Amino acid sequence: MRAKVSVFCCDAADWSHKGPPFSLLLTDPPYSRAGSTHTSTTTATRGKTLERVFSDQMWVGWIVPRLQRALVACAPEACAFIFCDWRTIGALERAVIETGCGWNLSQVAVWDRESMGLGSPLRAGHELIAFARGPKFKWEGRRDIINMFRHRWPYGAHEHHGSEKPVDLLREIIRDFGGGGPVLDPFCGSGSTLVACKAESVDGVGLEIDPEVARVAAERAGIRTSIMSATVVRRDEHGRLWLMSRQARGWGAFGYPHDNESELLLRWRVRLGPWSEDEHGPFCPAWPEVAGT
Repeated sequence: MRAKVSVFCCDAADWSHKGPPFSLLLTDPPYSRAGSTHTSTTTATRGKTLERVFSDQMWVGWIVPRLQRALVACAPEACAFIFCDWRTIGALERAVIETGCGWNLSQVAVWDRESMGLGSPLRAGHELIAFARGPKFKWEGRRDIINMFRHRWPYGAHEHHGSEKPVDLLREIIRDFGGGGPVLDPFCGSGSTLVACKAESVDGVGLEIDPEVARVAAERAGIRTSIMSATVVRRDEHGRLWLMSRQARGWGAFGYPHDNESELLLRWRVRLGPWSEDEHGPFCPAWPEVAGT
């Protein structure tokens, strides 16, 4: 069976889903801003005051609306694997609860990277993966799965993205916990989850706010990047075409220019209307196509 996968260039907080519910959430959110209460200090003028930097509250406030959108789109029987580290596990547990979706973070798995990373005096050789369960989750699968994944992944050897995860690791999780799909990755980065979905013949959806990273994800998955709502294409003074984003915070470009319509349509799942002109210059309407391959 051929899997249908999609990449949407959007903020996960702006995304909405109208299709079948997801059976697995598998993602690696940005968490470098959480956990600073354990690791970071700043010294005030003349060293008289030592002040702790508390960033957990800010990170939780940022991720809750994005995680909430994702969990609402999942079936109540679904589960989630969320990459994290020892500094952020507490903040992530709090965020899952604060979504109000009835999910809970119940276990933590270890991914043994079988390689040496940063740290002193102990060099990191693993990452953590939080396991969360939906309000009606009930495990009826294999009973011999331990909380340890072993996949060699040397630090600094990532081809597509600095936080890229090995496809084989993601395939293993999808195979045992995907429930036949579909799978959702609301922070999909360069698209390893979608590559794994295709390899396992499971449908999947990835969300990525950075248009250039979303382009890489779409290319790796062999598809075009999707948008959420109707927008416009504008032509600049050099004749290049820009697909514009229209969000509550105003207008902006989706990352990079295109030399012509054919090039734009090779990268984006849009339908273009007739060209016109307004006070800002030439433009044409652009509507999202139905997502999928």
